[in-house]
Amino acid sequence: MTVKPDEFDALRTIIETLKPFEQAEQRQLLRWAQEKLGIVAPASPTPSVATDPAARVSVTPPQVAQLPAGGSTDIKSFVLEKSPKGERQFAAVVAYFHQFEAPVAERKQEITKDDILAAARLAAFTRPKNPSMSLVNAHNQGFLDRTNTAGAYKISSVGENLVAMVLPSNGVGAPRKKVAKKKTSTKVAKKTAKTKA
Repeated sequence: MTVKPDEFDALRTIIETLKPFEQAEQRQLLRWAQEKLGIVAPASPTPSVATDPAARVSVTPPQVAQLPAGGSTDIKSFVLEKSPKGERQFAAVVAYFHQFEAPVAERKQEITKDDILAAARLAAFTRPKNPSMSLVNAHNQGFLDRTNTAGAYKISSVGENLVAMVLPSNGVGAPRKKVAKKKTSTKVAKKTAKTKA
């Protein structure tokens, strides 16, 4: 049994595939895809569009014309919104921003240490001492995946979930503190047992 892919992943794939083409070519490719899939275009309000082949090529369904252009326009506001805790979460936020939230013309699949440094400068985030290690540590945490390009990483599904669903958070990813109550209650119980004996 095959699992149905996520609709947003399919949309991202379509957008990334069509990016290199001119707008007229994009429309034509979308029309061909509709025909191949057997999707009937909505009925035209004017008969001239139906009879004029040139007019038919330029007709685009409203849902295709209204593709999202990204939720944030700059890295600073996105980092402030997500409030990453530490360099590993920051690396995941930067990778997510570049792949999904940046203006469409500036999106990219991979990030490097230069992207981490640029994002830290633009977002007024504490500059990592070793941005390459920040990427490696984020990869080891499962937030990033390695790519075929040396020193480049992309957001993983775990990282996507972290940025999209968990952040901003209070202490996610922060080191856990030892609970003093357990130790205290254990010591009290031992003292009580010794006293009774």
